[in-house]
Amino acid sequence: MMSALNRKYYIALFSAAAIHGAAHQQPMETFIIVEKPALRNIDNQKVKINFSVKKSWDSEDITEVKTGAGYLKVSSPELTALDLLYYVDQWGMNRIITILEELTEVMKPNALYRTAQRFPQRATVQRLGYLLENVLGKTELATKLHRIISDKNGNDIPLLPGKPNMETTEPRWGVNINTEIESDL
Repeated sequence: MMSALNRKYYIALFSAAAIHGAAHQQPMETFIIVEKPALRNIDNQKVKINFSVKKSWDSEDITEVKTGAGYLKVSSPELTALDLLYYVDQWGMNRIITILEELTEVMKPNALYRTAQRFPQRATVQRLGYLLENVLGKTELATKLHRIISDKNGNDIPLLPGKPNMETTEPRWGVNINTEIESDL
């Protein structure tokens, strides 16, 4: 379909996590990220496809996966983790932390560092670093992310956007802990 439309795309979010083996629950819909202009979601009795728009991405963060229908472009595990937290306000932190817990098993520290350097939103890198270090105990991955944000000044950001800040802020990552996190695993 995307070839016929001549559109840049990649399979993303929960669909990409499932392809990488990090699907606690198999997604019943497909998530695709495209460049502008946006496409309308497809929802009928046979298929549900959700399209999200992103300004751009680096081709190094996209892998090709062979399927019965041909090759599909899929976000790397590292980009998938960052994308999940970029859209965290749509899905909720508990759903995402469960996926991240499994996804970290296939993430590589150096690849995460390179992908996070190219990622356009610093707050997403802060959130992922905080979660990796303080919730999931993945210090090697978190250390790579901290190198990216440590030399930049910035404001504290909420762990879950759209919720009011609480009194507790984690100073290393500059993340205000405004939600409780519970994994389904």
